[in-house]
Amino acid sequence: MKKRDYEFLFLILRLFLCAVTGSLVAWWVLPDVYAQRNYFAVGGEWVLILAASIAPLACLRKGLK
Repeated sequence: MKKRDYEFLFLILRLFLCAVTGSLVAWWVLPDVYAQRNYFAVGGEWVLILAASIAPLACLRKGLK
């Protein structure tokens, strides 16, 4: 395969990892936070989920270089 194909597959892998990490952190954090508050609100837990979702992009940035 060409380098361009590998770059595309690596991008798909990175985006998949972002979705998985964000989903796992949300699955872990959100029920506890809403159980403490007893109502829906947007707080710091969403920053944590966003940071966990973006982390694979930053960590795997130089994967093919």
